[in-house]
Amino acid sequence: RVLDGLDTAVDAGDTLVSYDPNVRPALIANRDTARTSIERCISAAHLVKASDEDVAYLYPDVPLVAAAERWCGLGATLVVYTLGGDGAVAFGPDGEVARRPGQRIIVEDTVGAGDSFAGGLLAAFPLAYGVIFSALYAPIVAMLLALVFRGVAFEFRWRDPRHRAAWD
Repeated sequence: RVLDGLDTAVDAGDTLVSYDPNVRPALIANRDTARTSIERCISAAHLVKASDEDVAYLYPDVPLVAAAERWCGLGATLVVYTLGGDGAVAFGPDGEVARRPGQRIIVEDTVGAGDSFAGGLLAAFPLAYGVIFSALYAPIVAMLLALVFRGVAFEFRWRDPRHRAAWD
């Protein structure tokens, strides 16, 4: 029923649908079944955010670009992969559109990092997505990734021991 609702929203053309598979291998009994379910959700989304680890589990030995091509072929307009400390990369139907390096930071806990990244990405998304996105595809993706990385770097900068008193 949820996917039917998403399909309706996508078909209406006035709702941006984002999806993060948030793969947890320890909770998956059958990788093929999980992949099928995840791909069904991807087919109902415009924006897909996943980690390189998610992709490596779902598609062993498949390069990120090939997985992104598959997901765009299922219907995603934009696929963004987080690469841990190496940053993030974004793909559209025509291939890679943006890549941003990570910044070296002290990380105390990664819980919620992917959700924070996705939240920043969505918060920075232009309200006029449906109207201007196709014309400004690459510049918007580059801007969004830059904003997200600056926000993530700002968040963790305060965890540096030199700033701990201010952070606590």
